[in-house]
Amino acid sequence: MWGRSWRIYTSFDTSDIQTADDFCRHLTQALEGYELDFWNPMAVAEEDYRREATEYLEQADLFVACLSPHYLDAPNVRWEVEKAVQEHRRRDGALQVLVLLVRAAFVPAVLAGFPVSPSLDEPVEGGLVSRESQLKRAAARARDLLLGIVRSQELFPLPQGPAFALTFEDVRERLLVWLQHCDLGPLFELLKRLFHPERTPDDLFQLEDAFAEWRQQSQRSKLSFETFRQTMEAIRLDLGHVITRIDERRFRDNWPSIFAEGYYGWTPLPTPPDTLAGLYLPFGEIHIPDTLNLPAQAHNDEIWEGVGTLTLQQQQEFRRNLLLAQDALGAGQYARAHALCEHVRAHLDPQSAQLYEMLLISYLKKENPDRIIHDAVYGTQSKLNHVVVYAGRFAEYQRAGKCPSEAGMYNLKATAEALSHALLRLYSTFENDYILHTGRHSAEAPDNRAAVARIIQTAMMLYRTVHPYRGFLELAVNEMCNGGKYDYIRRVEIINDEFRFASHEDFGIESEIREVIGMLEAISNADDDALMNRQLRENLLFNLRAKRFRLQAQVAEEQRRYVQFTDLYESVLELVDAALLGYKVFGDEGYADDESFLRFAVEQLLPDLLQPVASSTPPQAIGNLMWFILDEYGQLRAHPECARFRFDAVGVVEKIIRDHAGRAGWMQVQPNLLAAVHRQFVARADQRYEDMRRQLEYTDFRRPDPIEARSTIIQCLRDWRSAWLALPDQAAPLLQRILLELLGERALMWMQFSPFRLETLPDSLALGYDAVREMRAALEGPANLPQEVALRILNHNLFRRHILPDYQKIPAGDERQRYAVAKLLLEALHQYRDLHPDPDLLQFVFDELTLEHKLPWIDVAPESGEALPWPAEMPFGFDPPDILRQIVRQMPDRFPVMEARRRIAQRRFAEEEKRYYREISPVLPENKRPEREIAIGIIRKLKGIFRFYPNPDFLYLPLEELEGKGRIRWNSYFLGLLPLPGNHYENRFFNFDYLVERSEIRAYLKTTEQWMAHVEAQGF
Repeated sequence: MWGRSWRIYTSFDTSDIQTADDFCRHLTQALEGYELDFWNPMAVAEEDYRREATEYLEQADLFVACLSPHYLDAPNVRWEVEKAVQEHRRRDGALQVLVLLVRAAFVPAVLAGFPVSPSLDEPVEGGLVSRESQLKRAAARARDLLLGIVRSQELFPLPQGPAFALTFEDVRERLLVWLQHCDLGPLFELLKRLFHPERTPDDLFQLEDAFAEWRQQSQRSKLSFETFRQTMEAIRLDLGHVITRIDERRFRDNWPSIFAEGYYGWTPLPTPPDTLAGLYLPFGEIHIPDTLNLPAQAHNDEIWEGVGTLTLQQQQEFRRNLLLAQDALGAGQYARAHALCEHVRAHLDPQSAQLYEMLLISYLKKENPDRIIHDAVYGTQSKLNHVVVYAGRFAEYQRAGKCPSEAGMYNLKATAEALSHALLRLYSTFENDYILHTGRHSAEAPDNRAAVARIIQTAMMLYRTVHPYRGFLELAVNEMCNGGKYDYIRRVEIINDEFRFASHEDFGIESEIREVIGMLEAISNADDDALMNRQLRENLLFNLRAKRFRLQAQVAEEQRRYVQFTDLYESVLELVDAALLGYKVFGDEGYADDESFLRFAVEQLLPDLLQPVASSTPPQAIGNLMWFILDEYGQLRAHPECARFRFDAVGVVEKIIRDHAGRAGWMQVQPNLLAAVHRQFVARADQRYEDMRRQLEYTDFRRPDPIEARSTIIQCLRDWRSAWLALPDQAAPLLQRILLELLGERALMWMQFSPFRLETLPDSLALGYDAVREMRAALEGPANLPQEVALRILNHNLFRRHILPDYQKIPAGDERQRYAVAKLLLEALHQYRDLHPDPDLLQFVFDELTLEHKLPWIDVAPESGEALPWPAEMPFGFDPPDILRQIVRQMPDRFPVMEARRRIAQRRFAEEEKRYYREISPVLPENKRPEREIAIGIIRKLKGIFRFYPNPDFLYLPLEELEGKGRIRWNSYFLGLLPLPGNHYENRFFNFDYLVERSEIRAYLKTTEQWMAHVEAQGF
């Protein structure tokens, strides 16, 4: 991230202090744009050394061990290394360790496994590779380590607070509530899993043994319900004392997750050996009913007087069958027991609560609660209907006092509890989690939504018909509030300044939740309603935080594997919706910040708006997502991803703040909100920019596509401009970043001359970005960068990063490249005129026109010696002599006219000399008229070159040729044998008199100084 501060601890022996300083210098250059803070041991007193070093290491980002043969000789250095390794392990890699190999030495065991730079066979000092190259390589390795910390922390940071929100006291409260269950077996099993095996109190084992023994005794012996109840109450009382005295240190380290798995049904729950252990098996006296079930009018009609009374035989049959049913229950013959009770009901139909109690118990024992619930969820629900019928008749006759059961309503509660536990076990087998199963995971997750809906309906049905037992209703509230397996909110809207929730199903989600909570409040005492609502609220908040933690871990694992399956926006939005629903149902009044639903929602949307809570836990957001952006005018807008879910992020945050602090609070927070979004928006743009800039440093296959890179940086530039317009008082740093990029100082080039005026590159225009216009707009803003300085920077980068690289790529001597070279020369000239008068630009043009690195540009006229454009098609009306003439006039001291003439003359002379030796044979008889014509042209051209720049060396070749020592015979022969002073007869065809030419050349050689003075006075 742009401008981040790094703390770097360098550890070294006193003999290596110079190498350490040079490494710090190279690292500062490698991390340009970052603020670096280096540990300075020389500024610390000896008595305070370890204390201050410890404080620095606890916050440091990089520890550099400058390894040499005597590195570990000093006690403080040995202590530094051990402390750094401890901090590396404690902070889970937040402190990186790098071994800088200063001199050849073995890596000590304490530093084994950490990266070493340079390699072990190439130390910085005394190696085969240069010292500067090795230091630069080590600095690059250190930079990669530091930037790796940024990527691991900023992409998907793990939560910094506790993994779960449920405290130990919250667990104790729920364990005490669990004491009221009819069956204490699951509670004993949970406590044994929570306790550490070596720290489990003996009282727990003793109470478990007493409970098991008493359960067995109650099933073997005919014990009264009062004795059964008193004994169970005594066990509950003792177990309550054990729970009250529990010390958290006795629990396992992962006790929150163990408790949550059993309490909230996150993982499949095991089926206990006896799912109906909480039932009381009746062994008491059988009450004989007086009457059967008759029509209502029979009681007031004299005709029916006495009708319906059981006969003695019926009473005996009734008693015998129920006694046999009791014996069958004791013997485990549950089907026989139920058949006997069903026979009595079918043939006698007596008004007896004991009969229906036996029917209920035997049917539960015969069918098993798990099968009953499975049929209710996936089948015809006939089994559950039997239970409902038996329980209803049992409750009716029990209230009417008709053959009442000794256990009263206890078995109805135990039945509801057993069925509720079966519902929970079935619910726990579903692997669905609407927070985790988004994106590509959604297609892999099984569709159990209908089953979950049937489970909730069954739980409510058990409440209404069997017994008002809290049991699964708590999880039903949690499920409908989006704290369970599925989400029920399609979208959140703000209507009349209130949150309104549109559900996925055909029901009003808020009314359904209120109905279930009303059922729970009807169960509890008036004094218990507040506690129950608080526990429901804590359960929901606990589940949401646990879901957030699991989502964080899932996304971190995907990031580690370089895959992306989760739709992070959808997952986080579901969390926000659930938090808002929890706020609407339970509210936040009277709760601390770390227990607030509104804070939980804002943490996901904009954590920068929040301060750490009292426990110093920082805001915990997932994935560093962007929920707000700044549009092109700098106005606050919801991120485009929000439109996919019809989520008004700006309106939701405004509503949250108004609910928390009122309208006046919103007016105060709104600037902070804009500033927080501004920081996040700029940080995200900076991160994208730095990532792309780092990728552009590669020169191999890792280098990104040019269009993709330019498009990414254009978006960063637009984001910076939006941030500038959003907060103009903070615009200077942003404008400077924009300008430095557009001026070519950073990643890419954006402009060039065309070649007569400055224009945006076609690639940028194709992407809809006019760099020239944006640069001018930025220069008009408070960028703290004068226009003259900006143009000088642009000129420098255009020349160094555009003109020179393109020029060097052009092959020399390729006439097809004349257009490209001329274009670059004209660009350099217009840069000099329109941007900044940099003499290097003229030097570049001057060198090309005179030294002709790529192509020849200026020719010399034969005889007269005038400068002429090279005989080739010149693009853009390019006139090399005129341009060279203006350059030497512009800066005569730097570009002497005679130096220009000398360079051009040397090039032309070399060409003519090469042509002479290449095209004219040294054997005189072989040279005919074409060779004579070539030689005459060369002599005349060399005379012109001499007159262009009077150098006697240019005339030695023609003089030697005309004096008869060359390759052409210029004079005539008498009879072909005796030489004559006259011209060869072929000379007249070319109007050439060699005698005159020879005399003229001799005259030039005698008057060289006068010719030189004449040319100097003539200029160019």
